[in-house]
Amino acid sequence: EFGDSGERVKVALRVRPMNAQEEARGDDYCVQVPNNNTVHIVNKGQTKGFHFNYVMPETTNQTDVFYNCGIHQLLDSALDGYSATVFAYGQTGSGKTYTMAGVEDRLGKEQYVSDDTDGLIPRSITYLWRSMVERQEQFYVKAAFMEIYNEQLRDLLNPSSGILHCRWNVKNGFFVEDLTIFDCTNIEDCIAVLHEGMRNRRTGSHALNPDSSRSHSILTIYLISEVQGEEGHIYKKYGKI
Repeated sequence: EFGDSGERVKVALRVRPMNAQEEARGDDYCVQVPNNNTVHIVNKGQTKGFHFNYVMPETTNQTDVFYNCGIHQLLDSALDGYSATVFAYGQTGSGKTYTMAGVEDRLGKEQYVSDDTDGLIPRSITYLWRSMVERQEQFYVKAAFMEIYNEQLRDLLNPSSGILHCRWNVKNGFFVEDLTIFDCTNIEDCIAVLHEGMRNRRTGSHALNPDSSRSHSILTIYLISEVQGEEGHIYKKYGKI
């Protein structure tokens, strides 16, 4: 696992398996994973090595990604009142949406049922609600879902609101003006936010990926916790992931 090295930013690399088109062409793997921290790229007989906090071969499943990348540790810190971020970066068709969300078509359907293909986001939602039940604090949860498409901001929970604007002030720092923030009283509400946002995302096909997510989506979960101190005062913490 990532462990607690004191680093504020950690980077994991996930190698995706070849797709049907690549297998049909008879392509060979050019990526080798000798250990959990190193990847070798083989090109024209030359091998170059790169090091990361964690490297996952193409056989890694979704459950292992969640725990190997230390996502549960970030969620625990958010429950403790800190801000944390998880994001996927890579070329189109490299598996970002699958890693983060799972099978996107399934997540946008009303009859969605969790299974082994669930990505980091649905797994994180489940982990958060299970953890909140085990804690002494009273939690209040809110969620927002937006996308960046053609350098414009859109509210995935209220697409008819048009183009939104990113603002800054002393109190809030950077924020998206008029973005819908939904109160979630149970895990079903949080999953419903995910479903609605996935259903409203911009998608399209191109040569590298027939089902490409043509936008960058950002799901934010706000975690407000309250606990009563010995002297009777209520203490609040504001976490976010």
